[in-house]
Amino acid sequence: MNRRGFFNKMINGMPDVFFMGIQVAFPSQVRENIWQEFDILISNNRGIQSAGRKRGFYNEIVKKLTEISIGFELGYWDFIKNERDADNEFDNWVAELEEATANEIEGTDSLILEPLIIDDGELDYIVVTVAFLIKGNDKHEQIFRQINSITEDQFDDLTSYLTLITQIRNIDFESCIADAAFLIPGNINEVLSTQEIYGEGWEYLVEITKKL
Repeated sequence: MNRRGFFNKMINGMPDVFFMGIQVAFPSQVRENIWQEFDILISNNRGIQSAGRKRGFYNEIVKKLTEISIGFELGYWDFIKNERDADNEFDNWVAELEEATANEIEGTDSLILEPLIIDDGELDYIVVTVAFLIKGNDKHEQIFRQINSITEDQFDDLTSYLTLITQIRNIDFESCIADAAFLIPGNINEVLSTQEIYGEGWEYLVEITKKL
């Protein structure tokens, strides 16, 4: 995933299509069984088609992420308003994440390196990602207003991530061309260690700042 210079691309007016993607990493210790909560939620809603069910599914993701947001440590987000770039970016996110989760099972090289044994006191991490390719219309004006209100010095703030996450509730899924949700590790027997999340393959993640 490559940062595309979000603040240099802000334009007036609603585009025909836009991309919104959010990824957050947090220690699994933020809440007992939080990996299992996300795994059940995502697994039970894989392949759903109806707009109503998608709305309910993503509302649950928003709820869980908001509840544990104080534990967010690293993250990345992007918002692209050029139709061709938006479409390509959605495809890139999905391809990279599908490869990462598939390779956990297959044991090949991926974003996730061979898991390490976690020593007592060392944290292991969970990464939750959501991505959307959406038709621009007046139903999404609230999303645009909120994202446009984020200034460059707030890009990595926890409050900005919460703004983005809560705006998922304002997506009109009748106008959503494509969507995806991923959980890493994708297998309960896998471990994403501190060494890994701060190492090769995850360099694009930035520290999420929490201002008092």
